[in-house]
Amino acid sequence: MALESPPALESPPTLASELTSLRYELEAFRPRPARCKDALPDDIPAELLQDKGVQHEIDLVPGTKYCVAWQWPLPRELVKATDDFFESRRKAGQVRELKSPHSAPTFCVKKAQGGWRIVHAYNKLHDATVPAQTPIPRKDVIIDSMALSTIFSALDLRDGFYQILMRESDIPLTAVSTPSGML
Repeated sequence: MALESPPALESPPTLASELTSLRYELEAFRPRPARCKDALPDDIPAELLQDKGVQHEIDLVPGTKYCVAWQWPLPRELVKATDDFFESRRKAGQVRELKSPHSAPTFCVKKAQGGWRIVHAYNKLHDATVPAQTPIPRKDVIIDSMALSTIFSALDLRDGFYQILMRESDIPLTAVSTPSGML
């Protein structure tokens, strides 16, 4: 009578085996951006978003007349960057030339991956705006809610500011000046 060998015991998972398993699980998520290419386009949409009944509104403090800050000079390289930026937004229908008593200056900040981020100094408009009463979650509450999560992602809404529909009567409040004109 032959002796039977004891059943093989499963060895405890090692860090390497856990990482390999996690890598296989993550591979299932990789094709998703390719399947959702229309939701995450490489280029700026050539038309405005469809109006779904939700528009951003700017409510001014009663008695506010004008929110004006003058454009300051920019180096030639930044003038070209702002002109190119706004020309592409104009073609996409996201900005238009505007005559408004309101104006915020435009400037540029260097992006970490190269290129320039276009910024508008809306300080005066911000100071004249009625604060939103929508509660914003505290950072510690958000971090606590992520405690047991294992997969995290980030989505950069490229130039998202220009993809928000505005209430038509508030568009003049968002006028910006550039060295080349007002939009």
